[in-house]
Amino acid sequence: MPCRSLILAMRYLTALLLIPATLLFARLTRAEPLVTPGYAVNYYLSEIDGSYQPYGVYIPDPYRPDEPHPVVLHLHGFGGRLGGFSRWQREWADSNGWILAYPDGRGSNNYDGIGEDDLFRVLDDLKARYHVDEDRIYLTGGSLGGPGSFRMPLRYPHIFTAGAPIAGWTDYREFYPHFYEQAEGPKLPEYVDPSRRPILETASSLWQVENGRYNWLLIGYGTWDYVNPPSNAEQVVQRAREFGFQGVTARGDWGGHGAGYDTEEIYNWFLGKARVRKPENPTYVTNTVKYNRGHWLRIDRLRVLNQWARLSARARRQVIQVEASNVARYTLLDEGNPVDFTKNVTVYTNGLLSYQGVPNGPLTLEARTDERHRVVGWGTPQPPLRHGPAKRHGLQGPIADAFLSRFVVVYGTTGTRAETRRNYEDALRFCAEWNNWMTLHWGWEKPPKERMRNWWEAPYPMRPGAYTPENQPLLRPIRDTELTDEQIASANLLLFGDLKSHATIARIAGELPLTLTRSGVIAGNRTYAGPSINYVFVAPNPLNPNRYVVVSRGYLSSRIDPYSSSPSTVGKDLEALPFFWPDYVIWDGNRKPAPTVQSPFVYLPETYLEAGYFDDGWALDANPPGTTAFIDGDGQEGVYASPVEIALVAEDQTGGFGVARTEYRLNGGPWDEYTGPILVESPGNHVLQFRSVDRCGRFLYEVNDGHSRGYDAPGNVEAVRSVSFRVTAKRSASR
Repeated sequence: MPCRSLILAMRYLTALLLIPATLLFARLTRAEPLVTPGYAVNYYLSEIDGSYQPYGVYIPDPYRPDEPHPVVLHLHGFGGRLGGFSRWQREWADSNGWILAYPDGRGSNNYDGIGEDDLFRVLDDLKARYHVDEDRIYLTGGSLGGPGSFRMPLRYPHIFTAGAPIAGWTDYREFYPHFYEQAEGPKLPEYVDPSRRPILETASSLWQVENGRYNWLLIGYGTWDYVNPPSNAEQVVQRAREFGFQGVTARGDWGGHGAGYDTEEIYNWFLGKARVRKPENPTYVTNTVKYNRGHWLRIDRLRVLNQWARLSARARRQVIQVEASNVARYTLLDEGNPVDFTKNVTVYTNGLLSYQGVPNGPLTLEARTDERHRVVGWGTPQPPLRHGPAKRHGLQGPIADAFLSRFVVVYGTTGTRAETRRNYEDALRFCAEWNNWMTLHWGWEKPPKERMRNWWEAPYPMRPGAYTPENQPLLRPIRDTELTDEQIASANLLLFGDLKSHATIARIAGELPLTLTRSGVIAGNRTYAGPSINYVFVAPNPLNPNRYVVVSRGYLSSRIDPYSSSPSTVGKDLEALPFFWPDYVIWDGNRKPAPTVQSPFVYLPETYLEAGYFDDGWALDANPPGTTAFIDGDGQEGVYASPVEIALVAEDQTGGFGVARTEYRLNGGPWDEYTGPILVESPGNHVLQFRSVDRCGRFLYEVNDGHSRGYDAPGNVEAVRSVSFRVTAKRSASR
């Protein structure tokens, strides 16, 4: 045994020292007989930033290339990195033929955003190198690894079979205030930045429990855990019971954070659990088309953005009954579907016949709406009424999504020398924070004093952390004059500058969702101008609508430097990308961010002037809702016997943000907010006027009592509609 341990240690050291050669050799010679059992550190090449990302892996001995092997992904906690496996785990893997993997998760990136991307890239690399059993892919992790182990089986129920989250959080309303809220009140639940709320909900597994009908969760928590309290687990268990799920098990152990993490129990529990290949009654719940698939259901478009949508189906023989809520378009996939799509299929949506025929592949259906945006039927998609890019899976925003595929950082050089220098420094600071937090993982070493003023310029004066190759490619900015057609065609663009200082921004300004001026920006009916006005927003690139462009005048971050804080904290704002950014933010550089409960990190919304989301046509929402009056009374042709009830139903245009309120007035009286059916009893002629106001997806920020707080911007107001009717005396009952 000592001899074998020495061999494993030498293999581990060799993997670290010979990274480029190992990568090349692995990709050129992937024949199965060359797979060597034991522990190793593998690297995959990230398509996002060209970096080499590590993960630990244990291959069982013996490894049988002709047999599929289950995979367990072990997710580390905050501040952790990839790790190894105990002797017991290795012996278990040998006995059961399991592959054990330890993703790095790009460090402490919450297994969301780029941290989630790392999990899938590790899986891709494992499948390329080894024979993976795709019906048995499991996750487990504690603390930071807990939310990842919760989230993945619920967000991707058709990929991950089971999760064993320990001491994880599931509800931002509990997690956010003690990790990301500002240090001074008011606290949650009294206030949360409204532009963050939809993104915080997206990251909270509690909202997607219904997706786990065919998955399993083994939840562990400490009864005295003050980091991620038991309520995170208890709410998930309660919701699973409400849905009648049998696959969710929870156990609270006496103790604090991480109490009761029992690997042997988890492995034994994983045994025998396999992916359900053709579920008959899947459900998928989401509030963004970024996460839009569960089993053979796919949500392609939402009726109301940033609100929760639900798609559920029941397959019996060749008939599929679908329930759709807040869904404008969906697809029934033939892959994994118990219904044979090469034969005649009948589909009903919310009780309405939607399709009859032979799909011979995925079947997409969309809602038919009338002039007041009411759903009147379902059918196969029709040509769009408007041209131009639309939000869709992979191009739906928000800003953080632009950093989940290849991107190029470009600074503007067409302004004054001072403007060029500002653009260059903003780009360099972004790159330095990205390179540290996502790639280099700087340690505690302080840089030399002579680099205090320019530590963010490469070569960096900090020493890279573990598992970082010496020749690790770094993210570096280029000049706007250096941007190539190939980069425009294959990469998202992050442009630092403005209309007068960046050639590419000037080139595309007329096709962007915000109006750029030489001194600021115009958002709808609001103009922001002055040297301290900054903005950042995401949109499809007019030069390549299949890719994003992010336009950033200035750079908004905590601006942590390695002299005032640990070098390891530089760029930590990026860890919170899934939490921080909507589609656009306009901020005042003169406003100071407030301290947070995680000093030295700051509460960036304190600097906001406006923030929000574009509608699904990638524009500021300018379309009012539509309201319909329904009269319930004894009569016809506008004449009714007393009493009469009138219901007002309002719908926002598909791809907007929903109805905020409906108002009405009777016979020229004062306007009242509609809260329920209107009762009219007095005889005579009556005129009911009504209108609705929508939510426009925009939020304005004002400073009150020393704190900047966001609130809904005024929505779009519907033109006043009216209905006239006559009420006669109440008819006497017949004798």
